[in-house]
Amino acid sequence: MEVEIINQLMKILDGTSMMGCKAVITGLRPEIVTKMIRAGLCFDNKAEIKGTLQQALRDYMVVS
Repeated sequence: MEVEIINQLMKILDGTSMMGCKAVITGLRPEIVTKMIRAGLCFDNKAEIKGTLQQALRDYMVVS
């Protein structure tokens, strides 16, 4: 993922936040995280980060 794509994702996360929602991001590969850190980007206050989709589903699915 190129830095420009990451910047576009940041804009999407900003828009999501403006609508009163919080995004959940899953499955970031180590090389993407490394690029983000080197570029000084982080999602800390823009999205919740989960390692896998299964983790996110387990945390957010309500079983009745």
